Amino acid sequence: MSNKVLLLGVSALAGEQLLELLEDHPLAKEVIFELYDTDGEAGRSLMVNGRALRVRSYANIDLSDAKLAILCAPEIPAETLSLIAPELTLFDLHARAETQAGDLLLAGVSDKKLVLEKGAVFRSPEPALLTTAVTLNTLSAAVEPLRVTATLMLPASMHDQAGVQALATETAHLLNGREAAAKYLDASMAFNLLAQPQTPLANASLPVESLFTQGLAELLAAEDLEVNASAVEVPLFHGTAVTLAVELDKGGELTDLIHLIDREAKLRYAPSASASTQSATGIDECLIARLRFDPQDSNVLLMTLLFDEQRLGRASNAVDALRALVTAH
Repeated sequence: MSNKVLLLGVSALAGEQLLELLEDHPLAKEVIFELYDTDGEAGRSLMVNGRALRVRSYANIDLSDAKLAILCAPEIPAETLSLIAPELTLFDLHARAETQAGDLLLAGVSDKKLVLEKGAVFRSPEPALLTTAVTLNTLSAAVEPLRVTATLMLPASMHDQAGVQALATETAHLLNGREAAAKYLDASMAFNLLAQPQTPLANASLPVESLFTQGLAELLAAEDLEVNASAVEVPLFHGTAVTLAVELDKGGELTDLIHLIDREAKLRYAPSASASTQSATGIDECLIARLRFDPQDSNVLLMTLLFDEQRLGRASNAVDALRALVTAH
């Protein structure tokens, strides 16, 4: 069976992080990669485990012998997706309408396994959902969450490359005493906090909030879990923070919870006052800072999650999917 994998949208932030993770990775020696992107990105050469691979246009996708396509970019032409979806297994690193019926896939948490068959669709949880699910699943060995209240503080990279570039441009203009000529969003992203960085759904929730509240109970297989989430966009290029208030069936010992956190490869307890989104950027772990019980209620656990939304939140989950592909063979 072929280990050919198509990477679509490799110029996106998640695509860049995925290629970086694959460099010198044993899995890269077991997989044949083909890289695809827009016409403007086609023709570039990118290194994958010491080999230079040419980026091809979406219009030139070769499906022969391919089994899996990883969707790295938030925007991929609909005609491309309609072409490949019936022929391959799709693993979507972003939330899009075309794959919303797919199963959430998160190694060690969800009970879903990658199945390589034509038309199968899987989704990577949105980064805030992914890290929260890993954290609560890890802590569930000692405590039982009943209700979760989360505040998601999202960086400009939630809009991928366009958001990062817009924040850089607006920041440069404002530092030079000039108003940003053209804003990417309705309000300036630079030196600002945006209460509504996405178009709300019919129920007034933001899409990222809806994905979080619906997906957390699904991933944890906890139908009775109550979840509330609010999201804001902060003027950061990269690095996401999530504050959690978790109401528990009963309290526990912090030392036991810290021990569980440090045993999980994707988590690290970070007691230092210098723990920050900057210190979490570029690493494959979620830093858990300010872990404590609410002074007013010993059954409420409080914490702040700090993580790289593209590297840990998307690309590392794609590596886990590739590991499942190789293992299946």
